[in-house]
Amino acid sequence: MKRHLHILDSNIPFEKQIEYINFSNKVRKDTTTKSISIEDQIVALNTPETPLEEKKYFMIRLADSADVTAFRALESYARNPDPELSDWAIIAVVNARMVLEADLSDEKQILIATGLGGKDEKIRLFALFKSKDLKPFSGYQKELIEREFPFYLQKYEGEMEELKVYENYITMLFFFDLSKNIQLF
Repeated sequence: MKRHLHILDSNIPFEKQIEYINFSNKVRKDTTTKSISIEDQIVALNTPETPLEEKKYFMIRLADSADVTAFRALESYARNPDPELSDWAIIAVVNARMVLEADLSDEKQILIATGLGGKDEKIRLFALFKSKDLKPFSGYQKELIEREFPFYLQKYEGEMEELKVYENYITMLFFFDLSKNIQLF
């Protein structure tokens, strides 16, 4: 399934993601603007005077079009979006890529999005581990944790971003390739 997985790399809050999904569901049901050409939608998206709500609408229409020109226009817009729409532009580009790939391959695509984002087709995960009975870690245990967790993660092609060892618990922020068996980790 790896070639069908798309990970939203950016750290976009869940609220924005849900807002995009809900709005896109409304847009897909609306048939009134389907007659507007892709070229006109691109012009409207890039016109500073176009209201932001309309730009959201056109981003979704362009993303769902399975059109290479629309995809390139969204990529271009995402490089320099209206500041209020930067998260939307990122989501729209990923959405457009998925729709295009699904259209070209006739295979379903899967989007994985978390509030933490990802990197290089790996998802960013957060983990918290507590010591047994919340007893403080010894100096030796802390050294072992700091050395072994990153080593073990690399063994499964993961990447440690942040490891913090506290008195009686550990937090980790790391990247993991979902094509690997996370249960082995």
